[in-house]
Amino acid sequence: MNEYTKMAHYYDALMTGGYYDYNAIADSLERHIGDQDHVLEVGVGTGLVAEELRNRRPSCHLTGVDHTEAMLEIARTRVGEWCALIQADVTTLDLGQSFDVIFSCGGVWFLIDAGSER
Repeated sequence: MNEYTKMAHYYDALMTGGYYDYNAIADSLERHIGDQDHVLEVGVGTGLVAEELRNRRPSCHLTGVDHTEAMLEIARTRVGEWCALIQADVTTLDLGQSFDVIFSCGGVWFLIDAGSER
């Protein structure tokens, strides 16, 4: 169990309390996604952004990954079967497919090219 498991039942209240503007996030994503259809959300949480994308781009193929099953249970209720929701640790993630767009909201992420010299 991680800290997000403990807060899953009140996470949406925190996230929708005014700090994040999910309409603005979805607007920005739409501009960046363009005509591309295969999208990965890292840290999908309870599916707040996924829900906005589903409402705007129902033909989009979204895969959402999160390490907290309690969050994914809420996301499944929110977006149903519209997208694939996967419980996984992103540091060891291998989905066996590629994506046109990968995004994450609300977290701090570092991308390191493992093939580069240090």
